[in-house]
Amino acid sequence: EITQRFGISAASLHSVASHRGGGVPRSQTEPQPEAEEVVQGVAASSLEKTLVGAFLTYPAIWTEWQQLGGRADDFLSVEARDVVAKLLVQDPAAAESLFAKEVAFVVESEKNSYDGTEAGYLMNLRKTLYTFHLTALKNRQQQLTANIRSAEAEKDPAVLLNLQRAFVALTQERLATERKLQTF
Repeated sequence: EITQRFGISAASLHSVASHRGGGVPRSQTEPQPEAEEVVQGVAASSLEKTLVGAFLTYPAIWTEWQQLGGRADDFLSVEARDVVAKLLVQDPAAAESLFAKEVAFVVESEKNSYDGTEAGYLMNLRKTLYTFHLTALKNRQQQLTANIRSAEAEKDPAVLLNLQRAFVALTQERLATERKLQTF
């Protein structure tokens, strides 16, 4: 619930909590869940479904997402991540899963029921794309913040410098994405 409400990835939330000592302390004997285990149960959000459907239906949306540097791990649900990972390697099986067929059908149906023109619908999909990308950037920044804290604690200046540079680059990309969102 927290991950969806605040747009934080489960892996980032777990990482931050373990680095900051937040939440319920775990005993040393209790196994720590792997990031993949934490994320496995996440259902695809309507935003993820819309985007994956748009990727499958509109090549221009897919191309724009790739140009933004979108990654499969930007998606929290395993279903969406799997389809996107297959699309990234141009696997023709990407559109064959039940999930892929359903989301492509929904996007196609919404286009037909959209009150505006197809150009208006595409503009709406682009806005959704940039909104999703902004959330992914925020999640990456949170992960980098946790990694920076860890590097500071370990007193590793070389790693710290690289992480800080990556954070600055991500901040610049986030600001550019926020400006782009204001144009919609």
